[in-house]
Amino acid sequence: MLSVGESRGSPSPREGDGGRAYVPSGAFRPCAPTQALPRRGRETAGAGGGASTTLRWLLAGAVAASLVACAGRATLHGAIDALYAGQVTAADVTLAQYGKKVRGNDWLLYLLNAGVVKQVIGDYRESNRLLAAAEERVEVLLTRSVSRETASFLVNDQTRAYAGAAYEQALINYYKAVNYLLLGEVGEAVVECRRLDVRLGDLAGRIGTAGLFGEEAFLRYFTGVIYEAAGEAPDAMVAYRNALALYGKGGAMPPDVPAAAVRLARHLGFADEVAAVLGAFPLAADAPVAAATVVVVVDAGRAPYKVSESVIIPTPHGFPARLSLPRLTGGSGGRRAVAVTVGEVRDTAYPVEDVAAVAGRELDDRRGRDLARLVARAVAKELAAQEARRKGGDVAEVLVRVANIATEVADTRSWESLPAQIYLARLPVVAGAATLEVAVDGRRIAQEPLEIHDGTTVFRKYRVF
Repeated sequence: MLSVGESRGSPSPREGDGGRAYVPSGAFRPCAPTQALPRRGRETAGAGGGASTTLRWLLAGAVAASLVACAGRATLHGAIDALYAGQVTAADVTLAQYGKKVRGNDWLLYLLNAGVVKQVIGDYRESNRLLAAAEERVEVLLTRSVSRETASFLVNDQTRAYAGAAYEQALINYYKAVNYLLLGEVGEAVVECRRLDVRLGDLAGRIGTAGLFGEEAFLRYFTGVIYEAAGEAPDAMVAYRNALALYGKGGAMPPDVPAAAVRLARHLGFADEVAAVLGAFPLAADAPVAAATVVVVVDAGRAPYKVSESVIIPTPHGFPARLSLPRLTGGSGGRRAVAVTVGEVRDTAYPVEDVAAVAGRELDDRRGRDLARLVARAVAKELAAQEARRKGGDVAEVLVRVANIATEVADTRSWESLPAQIYLARLPVVAGAATLEVAVDGRRIAQEPLEIHDGTTVFRKYRVF
């Protein structure tokens, strides 16, 4: 059985939550400016008259889309900056304004970020409504429109609807499960775990397990915690087995993973499995069987965000061309010391998910594919400029080349409200009244009385910046 209650969210530092507000420098990412280009050869007054209607619509559409996207993302970035300054209410209001402006390609950005902010302020049901819409949006976008793909090839990757990175897609179900725990809807949290299991299987089939960059191990472990708390011992055992295997391929394993596997294997009478786990992790032999459990999750800091990094190169025809790729910058506050105390029991929360590192590995992994796509697009744009010159003369060519440079910007979209690190502590406790205290870097951020019953798991979650 699982006992849950509302977390205190993340009040601003003025309210004394103990969390350090992080205000990122240079967090506003303006759209890339249009650069003036040198003239080539002699232009005549009517040279542009031969440009095709398709070309004119392409130019107008590209400029219009860039202006709309720039204006909308400025509002989004304002909301993100407010969140990391500890101004959670202001972030919520600004995101609502953004949600009224944005549709289409950036709609998922609103749903993901608004979902996290709603969780921070304690509106768990609205958070799940937004995240459920985000999950639906991802499913729709997994089958991509051919016309959208063609437009992204000719203009830039931001003309595609944002479907999220694989690790972001998996975290949607994680955050939904957390919301259900905080609402006390344990059965729904279990359903969300099953959906997460399916999603992880789909992602593994589509991109391979390595494409989740170590995140899957944490998610398997976390689903095991929920299954076990809900009394679903066989499913929990499967989850712990998967977590052990995945952590064994690399990454720092939380000490509770082998301990949980041993404890549950003993309960289920799997003597051979107990021996196998203890052979690899002898310290797990001391795994206690407690009357109850307290689980505390702390989201800390902010994950790095993307910016567009460009280089201007010459072409054989004397005009410059821009090549742009995303890179990560900013992000901080993830490396923390998190201590949890329940009555006489004290433990250190373990960093179970390094979101910042996962984001970096994901970007590095796709660098080669992005570069190949970028070079192919540059060639296509050069051919389009040459064709415009043949059909419409110098003016048409210059218009196309200006549009090529103005619209060539890297795709810098990401789920920016994610933390840099996720910490988890799992404490075996006795039944009865006790006081929960959570401290980050030696400063208390939460203190509340608990009434703990036999066979229950109490769940709490906090966010510090």
